[in-house]
Amino acid sequence: MTTACTRLPALRVAGKTRKLEEWCRSGAFLDAALELVALELPGWSVRRIIRDEALWFCSLSRSPNLPAELDDAVETSHETVALAILAALVQVKRVAPAAARTAVTSSWRAPIDRHRICCENFS
Repeated sequence: MTTACTRLPALRVAGKTRKLEEWCRSGAFLDAALELVALELPGWSVRRIIRDEALWFCSLSRSPNLPAELDDAVETSHETVALAILAALVQVKRVAPAAARTAVTSSWRAPIDRHRICCENFS
């Protein structure tokens, strides 16, 4: 946690980890894992959580509204759903450390396979 969750100490000082700490104390580890993703990876969200046989698969994405084939989602799996989410968080930090620290700032993505895509944020 100390190497993957680099924002957590500063957020704790700012008083923004109250919900996370409450969920950990009460044993609500799924809620705690989702809150940790929200705190540690601004601009990232859960794209998909599914169970297949004995494994939970979790996908985190910066562009969950894009079609899956155009998205650069990170997917991991584990027998426990909360640990699948935490594994995805660690994988994002490992694969895209610079992207994990910043939110999406531009509404235009680079052309992929000679196609230009407009990703407007209408919220």
